[in-house]
Amino acid sequence: MKLFALFALAFISLFQTDSKQKLQEYAFKSGMIKYKLGGRLTGTELIHFDDYGELFYDLKTIEGDDNEPVDKTLNILCYDTIITIKEIEHTAIKSIISDLNLKNKHNIIYAGLLNEMAYAKTSDEKVSGIVCEKYSGENGSMWVWNNIILKSEMEIMGIEINSEAIEIITGIDIPRTRFQIPDNYKIINK
Repeated sequence: MKLFALFALAFISLFQTDSKQKLQEYAFKSGMIKYKLGGRLTGTELIHFDDYGELFYDLKTIEGDDNEPVDKTLNILCYDTIITIKEIEHTAIKSIISDLNLKNKHNIIYAGLLNEMAYAKTSDEKVSGIVCEKYSGENGSMWVWNNIILKSEMEIMGIEINSEAIEIITGIDIPRTRFQIPDNYKIINK
């Protein structure tokens, strides 16, 4: 799990820009996206967002060879606070965000950033029934809809990382409790 997160962060940070916070907002007020993860690590990722992404819930579940969860990490962004919950250790780390780059959502991308990364639009294709623009570049391909990456097939440092949205719902009511630390977790402040 840590390896997947490290690669995703490394890839995104290669192409960081001085974009304003507005660029990290979703086109929809609220929604849910469930991804199937593949490549070296397999599992699922469940994202809920509200207030155009100011409230952001990201649960990654990595599976072992027997398809049983071996790691679950939950990251919650709640305006200016980030919370990382490790289910196995039953702990939560809560930190205040001062750097806007830490508020980046890894599944949002913009045309300007795609151009900087030397990705070019190659076609229009459906992902989970939604027509996306497919962009391809040196490290692989991304299928983008409303600036949301719904599918990616990447190879970074010789390691394959794939994700594909298998369920997408927008305009839903998400309870505020989704973006809070459960009562039975030990909070470790940084």
